[in-house]
Amino acid sequence: MTAKKTKKSTKKKKSRKKLRFKALHGAILALIIITFSLLALFLTQKLLEPTNLARILPAEQTVGFVTVNTNDLSTLPEDYAYSQAGLASTIATYLNQESFDLAKEWFGGAVGMAVFMGSNQETENIYFFEYTNRALAVEFLESLTAPEEELSSVDYEGATIYYYPLSQNFSAAFAGNYLVLAENKDNLHLIIDTSRGNSSSLKSDSYYSTVADNLPYNATAVTYWNIRDYPEIIESTIPIYEVIPESLVSPVLAIFPAFGAAGQMTEEGFKIQTYTAVEKELITDSYYYHILEKYQARLAKYIPEEPTFFWGGLDLDSETQRLLTIFDQFHQSAGIILEAILRSKAQEYFGDNIDLDYDIYPLFQYEYALSVYEGEDGEREYLCLLELGDQEDKQIHIDTLKKGFLEQQIYSEPYVQTYTLEDGTEGKEIVADLAEILSQNITYEDVEITMFYLSNDETLGYMTVFADNFAFATDLEILKYSIDLMKSPDGSLSASTDMEAINAIMLSADEASYIDLSDLRDSEFWGIEFFSAWDGFSSTKNFFDDGVATFHLLVRSQKSEVRNENE
Repeated sequence: MTAKKTKKSTKKKKSRKKLRFKALHGAILALIIITFSLLALFLTQKLLEPTNLARILPAEQTVGFVTVNTNDLSTLPEDYAYSQAGLASTIATYLNQESFDLAKEWFGGAVGMAVFMGSNQETENIYFFEYTNRALAVEFLESLTAPEEELSSVDYEGATIYYYPLSQNFSAAFAGNYLVLAENKDNLHLIIDTSRGNSSSLKSDSYYSTVADNLPYNATAVTYWNIRDYPEIIESTIPIYEVIPESLVSPVLAIFPAFGAAGQMTEEGFKIQTYTAVEKELITDSYYYHILEKYQARLAKYIPEEPTFFWGGLDLDSETQRLLTIFDQFHQSAGIILEAILRSKAQEYFGDNIDLDYDIYPLFQYEYALSVYEGEDGEREYLCLLELGDQEDKQIHIDTLKKGFLEQQIYSEPYVQTYTLEDGTEGKEIVADLAEILSQNITYEDVEITMFYLSNDETLGYMTVFADNFAFATDLEILKYSIDLMKSPDGSLSASTDMEAINAIMLSADEASYIDLSDLRDSEFWGIEFFSAWDGFSSTKNFFDDGVATFHLLVRSQKSEVRNENE
């Protein structure tokens, strides 16, 4: 009996092993099938996608490019400059036509523009139109001729270049999946050579690959710019040197050789992702990329809802020190200049005895948040919050800043003073009185608030500490609202639809911001035409080993629907 039981038991064990082996074999087989299916899907997408513009752009001459899939713009308002109608109007203007039909049989939907650096060191624009039928595309070129003019052509290395003897100032050729238009035939020669593999393409550039690999595939719009060889493109696009001295900007630009961005129309809005490549070899301290703790927007629950602008982040102290370290590596005086500017500003508000490293930086070791609100009188009110971590540990720094601020003297707002001259005529002069800064304590909900004001009764702002957070506001009601949010997050930024726009792109961000664009309709705002179709703009930033990524979301919220109904 014992022997039989043992034999049966052995058979059962073998049977279990076979079952486990079959289960494991099935799981491995399923994993292999899934892997090959995904690989096949990826290869199919790559084989079927239109020719990547970077494949036909010469690496050496290309400053940058942008491509747009016009088919994805159908949801945008027609009066928006970058809608299908707006883009079609722009194309028509370039072609000297009254209109351009985006539904033409030969047109594939994608348009692009590249910027080349010419031999005379001036930039030249080249335009690209995706085509699906070459014969119909040639017929379209023929339709652009003037009366009694014929479309002419010339051969270049077996490729046909079309041109207009009388009317149009551009020539055309076919490369990849694109009909290419350029004023300078030499640029068409470069593109034809590159498309045939006779010269290096932008696709083979390592910086382009780094940027492209970190951007989403099949986006509505894609752009790429070569900052390494053409840093002046930043200055020509954004007037940065008008705000920050070139001596401070140049060292930073040196570590960012390339920039790219991709935008995609989604149900949530227009998502934009950017990636800026970093020249790691130029930075000796790799900790610049490795931020151990990520931003969590904890202070958002104390920020009153619907700010015009919100910016929050983590450990501004370390960010500043990293920036100073980078500056020191590239320009010995740049770091000194930047720190001198920071110290000068600190001393301007808190006196000559203030120590930037000991008195101010420690207050920025945790989360920080700045929000701006549009007042009824059109003036902007500010609320700044700093997470203290340990209030007792930070209180000495707060007291030092408060003491230094109160010891300052400040000029009041300029006003017109009227007086009578010796000849009896009336004279006017713009003057500003030197006033003393005073303080007064106010109690609200068991929280002590210090009010700062001038001896002429002009209010400067309000400061307090609550829930282990330092707070400064220019408006008392906003500060009270922030204190009330200790009881419940209802009515806070964290519980609002604006926060949903931030959370949609938060991921593992190092900082985040939100702009209520509906409050800036009538203001002077850089690129307002681009933002005019949207009500909100949220942004986050992430550091990686080989670059810096940012994520943005342009939102059309219920505010625009309400505004349209009222109109």
